Amino acid sequence: MNDNSPTKWIAKIALSIFALALSAQAQQNPPAAAPALPLPNDTARFLAGMPVPENSPLAPLTRDPTWQEHSAFFENAFAKLKELLRKAAERTQEDLWNRIGELLDQFSPEECSNYIRHAGYA
Repeated sequence: MNDNSPTKWIAKIALSIFALALSAQAQQNPPAAAPALPLPNDTARFLAGMPVPENSPLAPLTRDPTWQEHSAFFENAFAKLKELLRKAAERTQEDLWNRIGELLDQFSPEECSNYIRHAGYA
C-alpha cells in the first residue's frame, strides 16, 4: 500500500475530524480542575481488594457494594494462605518465598474455582 492509497487518505481525514471534534468539545467544556490521579500504590491496593487512604481519589469507590464483594473475594482467597504462612513461621525472605511456592501447591484447581465462583466471577 502506498502513501497515497485511498485507505490511508480516508484514515487521515477521519483522524483529523476526530481531533477537531475533541478540540471543539474541550473549548466548549473546559474542565474545572484537573482530576486527581491515584498513586500507583493506591491503584494496586484497590485492585487487590485492600483499603486505600481516605485522601485517595479511589476511596469513594471502596464504598461501592461491588468493590466490597471484590474485596471479600480476595480476603477469602488469601485467608488460607495467611494461616498456612503463620504456621510455617519462616524467618528469612528466601525461606518465606520458597514456602509460599510450596503452599500455593496446596490450593487445588477445584478450590480456586470455588473461590472464583463464590465471588460471582464465574
